[in-house]
Amino acid sequence: MVKVKEKTTITIEDHDMNTDHVQIKSESTMTRYMALLFATACGMAVANIYYAQPLLDSLATEFSITHSSIGIVITITQLCYALGLLLLVPLGDLLNRRQLIIGQMLLSVLSLMLVGISPSATVLFIGLAAVGLLAVVTQVIVAFVSTLAAPAERGRIVGLVQSGIVIGILLARTFAGVLTDLAGWRSVYLVSAVMMLIMTGVLFRVLPRDESERESLSYAQLLRSMFTLFIQIYIYTKERKFKHNKRTPLIRQVLF
Repeated sequence: MVKVKEKTTITIEDHDMNTDHVQIKSESTMTRYMALLFATACGMAVANIYYAQPLLDSLATEFSITHSSIGIVITITQLCYALGLLLLVPLGDLLNRRQLIIGQMLLSVLSLMLVGISPSATVLFIGLAAVGLLAVVTQVIVAFVSTLAAPAERGRIVGLVQSGIVIGILLARTFAGVLTDLAGWRSVYLVSAVMMLIMTGVLFRVLPRDESERESLSYAQLLRSMFTLFIQIYIYTKERKFKHNKRTPLIRQVLF
């Protein structure tokens, strides 16, 4: 297990007899290898919800679903992903993030295997719903990485990890299409399950202990605070827009 620590270096420069300047620098022991590993994990996790898009024809034929209704596969996955953002991501403020990440990835492996061996459309939908729900582990990883990186490099590290998410989204369709042509649509999810299992083992060894302070709120209070924050942001945005419109000439408001 690798433990990431933040080192502090203090440099004192004397420019004259009366003035001492103290310069404090923060350095993180997070290596570029670790940042790339987290980016890869995020890309693999988020790709799981996009594999189905090039497989719709194969799924419709396999489970005798009409082509006009097969789009429900995408809808279920995306809706459950949104639900996971609302219900699962806040758990990072209550639970140990290292354990939460490992647990979600192991459950993702089981969900992918369920999709890969699904004997009926009902089982397929349940598996895809679980895949979408658990794909939000990417957001938990990004939040965890931001706490590990030193303030001076936090933007660079988080940007690198988020780039893995974008790459995962872009490559998911190509990966699924090529693998389907070679070994059928089920191989996409079974291979992804194996890859996720390997990544889970690597993260289990590499992820440092989460020593951050936990919120004293209950889960219900935490969810309520999210809605409160959303309302505050909404009101603030409306107020800014209203003030901007008051300063904007009427002709511009009408035209633009």
